[in-house]
Amino acid sequence: MNYPKKSYEELLDELRELNVKYDELHALYEKDISSRNEAEKKHQSSEDKFRKAFFTSPDSININRLDDGMYISINHGFTKISGYQEEEVIGKTSGELGIWAEPSDRDKLIKGLREKGEVENLETKFRMKDGLFKDGIMSAAIIDLDGIPHILSITRDITERKQSENALKESERSLREAQTVAHLGSFVWDLSTDLWKSSEILDEIFGIDENYSRSFDGWSNIVHPEMRDLMRNYVKDEVLGKKHKFNKEYQITRQNDGNVLWVHGLAELEYDPEGKPVKLIGSIIDITDRKQVEYEVKKLNAELENRVIERTAQLEAANSELQAFAYSVSHDLRAPLRAINGFSKFVLEDYSSKLDSEGQRLIFQIRSNTQKMDRLITDILALSKVTRSEHKKSKVDMAKMALSMLNEAASPEIQKHIKFIIGELPECFADPTYIKQVWINLISNAIKFSSLKLKPEIKIGGYIKNGFRIYYVRDNGVGFNPEYSNKLFGVFQRLHKSDEFEGTGVGLAIVQRIIHRHGGTVWAEGKEGKGATFYFSLPDKSS
Repeated sequence: MNYPKKSYEELLDELRELNVKYDELHALYEKDISSRNEAEKKHQSSEDKFRKAFFTSPDSININRLDDGMYISINHGFTKISGYQEEEVIGKTSGELGIWAEPSDRDKLIKGLREKGEVENLETKFRMKDGLFKDGIMSAAIIDLDGIPHILSITRDITERKQSENALKESERSLREAQTVAHLGSFVWDLSTDLWKSSEILDEIFGIDENYSRSFDGWSNIVHPEMRDLMRNYVKDEVLGKKHKFNKEYQITRQNDGNVLWVHGLAELEYDPEGKPVKLIGSIIDITDRKQVEYEVKKLNAELENRVIERTAQLEAANSELQAFAYSVSHDLRAPLRAINGFSKFVLEDYSSKLDSEGQRLIFQIRSNTQKMDRLITDILALSKVTRSEHKKSKVDMAKMALSMLNEAASPEIQKHIKFIIGELPECFADPTYIKQVWINLISNAIKFSSLKLKPEIKIGGYIKNGFRIYYVRDNGVGFNPEYSNKLFGVFQRLHKSDEFEGTGVGLAIVQRIIHRHGGTVWAEGKEGKGATFYFSLPDKSS
C-alpha cells in the first residue's frame, strides 16, 4: 500500500487535529465516568436507605414470590410481630406457614396486584406462630427481581386499635341500649354553627323529624311558652356565660301532637385547646310520669296534713274530754265509793251484833268490791296520766333502779321466800319516773304469779341488740297460754281468774303505754305452768 508523501508541516497539522479530537474524546469519557460514578453513588445511597427502612421498620415488611408466595426476605418487624425467626420463614410459602387466617384474603391481594400493580390498606387477619390471631392493615406492590415478579408488602399491626374500636362500638351499643331502655335522648350542639344533632329518642321526645331546624331558636320554640324566656336566659347567662353545667327540669310542647311534657336536661361544655367553649353535649329524659307522681304525692301530703290537723284537733278534744273524765272519776265517782265503804264500816262496827253471819259476809263483800273499784280507778287514772303527760328524759342507771323497785315491791319476808337474780342491766336514756312504774309493775306481776311455787325464782337482766337496750323480768310461776299472749297488754284483759290472783288488768297496759311513748316495744314469752318472761326495749338514744 502506497501512502502519499506529506510535508512536515502537513504532518504537524494532522497531529494537532488528532490531539484536539483526543482531548474532546477524553473529556467525554471523563464526563461519562463521572455520571456513572454519580449514578452508582445515588443507587448505593438508595439501596442503603431501602435496606435501613426495610430492616429497622417496626412494621412487618417482607418480599414474596408472586406465583407461590414463597418468602425471599423478611425484616425484624415481621419477626417481632409474628414470632417467627428468619430461618423458619425464608424458602417457605405463606400457605405452608398458614399465616393467612382467611386464604381468600391472599387471593384478593393477588387479584388486586395483577390488575393494578399495587394494593393499599387491605385489612385482614393473620395467624401468628403461637396460634393467636392479629389484625393487620397491608399495602403491597409488584417488584421485579432478576426478571421474576415479586411482592413487596408492608403490614402494620392494628390489633390494639381494632380492640379499642370494638370496645368503643360495644360501649356505644350498650349506651344506645341503655338510652333506649331509659328512653334517654342525646344531643350535640355545635356552638360555632349554632346547629345541634340529636338521637332518635330525643327526636321522639321533642316530636320532631329530620327536617326540623335544629338551632338555638329551634330548641327555644320547643320549650313551653311559659318557660321559654327563663330557659333562653338560663342557657345564655348560666351555661354559656358562667360556664356552668346544664342541669334543668323544664316543660316542652311536642311539635307533632302539641302535648306538654316535662323533661330533665343534663349537659356539659366541651372546650378547644385555647379554652373556648365549642360544643354543648348532653342528654334529655322525659320525666312527665315522675312529675305527675310528685304532684300526686304533694296532693296526698296536703290532704294528709289537713287530716293530721283535723286528727290533732280531735285528739286534743278527746284529751280534754279524757281530762274531764279523769277529774269526774277522781272526784265524782270516788266520793260515793268512799261513802259506801265508810257506811259499810259503820254498819259492821255498830250493828254487827244484830247481823247474822250471812249479813256480815255481804257487808264484807261490799267493802271488798268498793276497795277493788277504788284501785281500778287509781290504775285508770295512772294510765290516763301516762297518755297525757310529757316525758322528761335523762340518763338512768337501770341496775340501781331495778334493785330499788324490787325492794319496794317485795317485803323482806317475800325476799326470803323468793330467789331473786339480778344480771347486767345497761344504762338507758328515759323518763326515770315512768321507768320506775314499768319495773315495779313487772316485778310485782312476777312476784304475784310465782308466789304459789315451792321454790319461786325471779331473774332480772338486760342486753344491747340492733340499736336497742332490751330488759326482761323472768319468773318460774304459773305462766300463760302463748295463744293468748296478744291479750296480755290490753286494758282489763286477764288470763287468770281474779279469785286466784288479785289485780285490775291495767298494770301491763300501763307498761306498754310507757314503753311505746319512749319509742320501744313490749312482748312476752311463756308456757302454762312453766313461767313467763316479759321484755321491753328502749332505743339506744331516745329523744
